[in-house]
Amino acid sequence: MIDGQRFSVLDWSLDGFRVALSGKSSAFKSGKKQPLKFVLPFSGHDISLHLTCEVIWLEEDEAGFRFIGLDESGRKQLQSLVKAALEGNLDTVDEVIVPANDPVVPTVTEQPMDEAGLKIQKKGIVRRTALIVAVLLGLLYLATLLAGKLQYSESVTAWVDAPTFEVRIPLDARIVELDVAPGDIISAGQRLALLASDELELAIREKESLRVSLNLQIQELESRLAKLNLNVDAYQLIARKALDIKQQELKGNEVKLALIKKELGRTKKLVKTGVLTPRKLDTVSSEHKALSEKQKQLEKEVELQQILVDEADKGNIFRSGELVDDRATISSERMRASSRLSSIEKELEILGKSRANLEVRSPHHGIVTELGFSKGATVKKGSTLLSGYNRDAYWVNAAFSESDAQGLSPGMKVNVVLPSMNTEYSGEVVQFGRRSGISTDSVAGLGERLVPVKIMLEDSPAELIYGQPVIVRARSASRWSW
Repeated sequence: MIDGQRFSVLDWSLDGFRVALSGKSSAFKSGKKQPLKFVLPFSGHDISLHLTCEVIWLEEDEAGFRFIGLDESGRKQLQSLVKAALEGNLDTVDEVIVPANDPVVPTVTEQPMDEAGLKIQKKGIVRRTALIVAVLLGLLYLATLLAGKLQYSESVTAWVDAPTFEVRIPLDARIVELDVAPGDIISAGQRLALLASDELELAIREKESLRVSLNLQIQELESRLAKLNLNVDAYQLIARKALDIKQQELKGNEVKLALIKKELGRTKKLVKTGVLTPRKLDTVSSEHKALSEKQKQLEKEVELQQILVDEADKGNIFRSGELVDDRATISSERMRASSRLSSIEKELEILGKSRANLEVRSPHHGIVTELGFSKGATVKKGSTLLSGYNRDAYWVNAAFSESDAQGLSPGMKVNVVLPSMNTEYSGEVVQFGRRSGISTDSVAGLGERLVPVKIMLEDSPAELIYGQPVIVRARSASRWSW
C-alpha cells in the first residue's frame, strides 16, 4: 500500500519496484516522497514492511519507485527477512509486522520448535525449494527465448538504396563502340563508349589547315622585316651620303653666287664709267641669274634628301618618289596574323577537348541499370547514354513497427545484417517518419502500421547491391533503471 492506496507490484528488487496505477496516476508526482507498506505474500502468511519511497518516473498506467533511507544494513535485513520466509523460519505474521512510524526492518529471531514441528518445517522447506527452483528454471527458459526481442528491435522490412546517376552524350556523334551492358559493375573513370563525329573531324582539319597557312604568312612577314632591316641600314647610309653631296654642292654654289654677285656690282660700275661695254654686263647678269636659280634648286633638293634620311631612320624606303616598303606596315600585318593564329589555337584546343569527349567515361563507381542506345546508333548532344546507381554512397531504407520505432532517434547506432552472407555492418539513424523521404507505398501492405526509417552506413561495402534485402537491429533502450 502507498499513501493508503493498494497497488499491484509488477516487478521489484532491493533498490525499488514498479507498480500498475489502474487510473490512479493523479495521486503521484515525479520526485514526490511517499510512505508505503510493502507486502510480500508467502504461503500461509504475508510480510509487511513500512518504508518510504520516491517516484522516479510516471506514465499513464505505470510508475517506478525507489526505496529511501534503506541503507546497506536495511538492505541486508530485508534480504534476510525474505530468505527466512522462504526457508520457513517465520511462524506468524505478527513477528514481522513493523509499526508505521518505525522504518527500520527488525532482525528475525528463530523460535524453538519440537520434533514434529521440525519435520513439518523441513517438508515445507523442501516444497518451497522445489517450487522456487521450478519457477527459476521456467524464467530462465523464457528469458532465453525472448533474449533477442528484449535486447533488440528488428525492422519489419529493409533494403539497400543508393543515389542514381545518368551519363549523357557530350556532342552530336555516332556510337562506334559500347563497352558496358545492364548489370555491369563500373569504376570511376572507366570508358563506357567510343563516339565518332564527322563534323568534328572536318572542323578540326579546316582549323589545322588555316593554322599552317597563318604560320607560313607570319614566317614570310618576319623574313620581310629581317630583309627590311638590312635594306634600311644600307638605305640610311646612301641617303645620308646623298644628303652630304647635296649640301656640299649647295655650299659650293653659294660661294659662286657670292662671287658673281660681287662681279655683277663691279661690272655695273665699270659700264657706267665706259670702261666695259654693256655686253659684258649682260654676260655677268646671265651667270648671276643661273647661279641664283641653281641655288634655289639645290636648297629644295637638300630639303627633300633630309626628309628621305629621316624616313630611312624610321625604316621607310622611298624609290622614285614612292614608299616601296615600311616596317610599320609589315609589323601590323604580322600582329594581325599572330592574333588570328592565337584564336585558331584556342579553337583547336576546344575541338581537341571535344575529341577527347568522344571517349565517354563513368563519373562514379556504380552498376549499370539501363542503356539508352546500342552500338552504331546516331545520338544527339545531351541524350542519355546509360543510367545506373552510385556505389560510392549506400544507405538503408527500413520500416519498423510503431512500438519498436518509439525507441529510435536520429544519431542512434544500429546494426545492418546481410542475411545471405551472415555479415553485419554499422549504421546510424539519420531520419525517420515522413522526414525519411521513403515513400509510404514501399512499406504498405504488410499487415500493420509501420514507420519508415533512413539509415546511413559508415562505409559502402562492395558486397552490398542496390535493392538487396537486409535486417536492421536497434538495441532497445530501457525506460527505467535503479
